[in-house]
Amino acid sequence: MNIVSFIIVLFFLGLPFGCFGQLLVPTIQINLDKVPDDLKPLWQDAEKSLRYFLTTPKWHENPYDYEVPFQISIYIEQVIEKPPERTYKSYLVATNGAEAYFTDKRWIYPLPEWRNLHRDGRYHPMLSVIEFYANLILANEFDKWDLFGGESYYIQARTIADQGKFDARFISGWHERSDLVQSLTARNRRMYRTFLYYACTGDYLIQYNPREARPFADSAFLLLPSLPSEDRKMFLNANAISLAKLAVGLGKKDYLELLIKLDSTHSSLYEEQMKHILK
Repeated sequence: MNIVSFIIVLFFLGLPFGCFGQLLVPTIQINLDKVPDDLKPLWQDAEKSLRYFLTTPKWHENPYDYEVPFQISIYIEQVIEKPPERTYKSYLVATNGAEAYFTDKRWIYPLPEWRNLHRDGRYHPMLSVIEFYANLILANEFDKWDLFGGESYYIQARTIADQGKFDARFISGWHERSDLVQSLTARNRRMYRTFLYYACTGDYLIQYNPREARPFADSAFLLLPSLPSEDRKMFLNANAISLAKLAVGLGKKDYLELLIKLDSTHSSLYEEQMKHILK
């Protein structure tokens, strides 16, 4: 079921559309502890300007308003003075607050002009890195709504990385970012992306139409044992309760037993949910 048909299903169920469409909602944290006091005023408009940059123009023409969290933390590690240019070496954390989590320690850039920032396709060593990770977060999110639905965002991230590799002055990190996109879209990653679609679609549908949810859930639990261990661990750390409730909603004790076997970290949670089936 792709996003269009899924929306139609919920329309006939009489459900609100507030959770659909696409609106990137950035949360930005900038740590200036290692920046000299006399340079900190140069950053005073950074959060507001980066938030505007990440929301202008819109990322997607879908008419609904499904919010996609994008949390970025920027830690300035070093100020590099090489007159006439001043650059910053930073550490970046980018996440959706759940199963998508990226770190980047190879980021060096000059500050942009903060006024009137918007995404116009031009490359900038600071802004393009942020835009690169925004695309990865959106790719992960749209993979949940349609099978490989995030592909266009992965392509855009790859395009940005290709631009960065031609920046001789600020090339640091771009080969690694390009490799990251390659790994996220590799053939051996397709199983996880397929699982993500089945699991998340089942999770959304179970609240309203368990019959519609069942084939998606069955497919997700069938794939779960075969996922790469790191992918499975990351997903379950963020979504253990959702998968457990999906199993409960379908009355599938064996799915909870599978979760206990694969994820001992959350075994007590699964055992607690098991009681709802055994009543």
